[in-house]
Amino acid sequence: MFVVVVVVVVIVVDFPLKFSTRTHGITFHYNTQDNGDHYDGEWLDDLMHGQGFYTYANGETYKGSYAFGKRDGIGKADYLDGSINQGLWKEDNFLGKKFKPDYEYVGEYNMTLGSHLYAKKNGHGKKVWKDGTGRMYDGHWEGDMMGRTCTAMVNFDGPGSCYIGQLLPDGIKHGQGKLTYPNGDFYDGQWEKNKKHGNGKYFYAKTGEVYTGKWFNNRSMRRGGP
Repeated sequence: MFVVVVVVVVIVVDFPLKFSTRTHGITFHYNTQDNGDHYDGEWLDDLMHGQGFYTYANGETYKGSYAFGKRDGIGKADYLDGSINQGLWKEDNFLGKKFKPDYEYVGEYNMTLGSHLYAKKNGHGKKVWKDGTGRMYDGHWEGDMMGRTCTAMVNFDGPGSCYIGQLLPDGIKHGQGKLTYPNGDFYDGQWEKNKKHGNGKYFYAKTGEVYTGKWFNNRSMRRGGP
């Protein structure tokens, strides 16, 4: 007669509080050390590692790359005074300059270290002025100045006006573009430093008349024409 003895061994392991964070690459919401901070992101060997979003107890945030528990790589920190650090980080140190963005503007900034355009509006962006004028610009920026081309430049030539076209720096109409005036007239043609100059078409809203031809220094070349 054979007797089979089954031995059950129970192993009790006292895992630390952050055991679940040891799973590599798993997105996890964790309240660090009960201090009110929160981290949502990736972990490696119990350290923040990869992409993550960190909210500090005081409301400041960081979103970006981590390496072995430190901010490292491309990331953005938002501070309570409205300033930000956006760009390259190395071992918790930001390799750039803190700046306050224009909160009337949504778009691109130049974040190239060492550039004279660093932290300036550069690329495509939209700005809506909150000074009561209703001005709005949607287009290209160069070093905080409107330039090159725009899809809309509203109320810069009076309430209800809209320009679409090419520009010099600081929003000067130059090249090909169309300006609709507050009274419904519009000019579609060539510009030179904010003046109608070259070939263009002008529509008179009141009469329905259209003039197509040459313009010089803001005046049409037809007899008696404006």
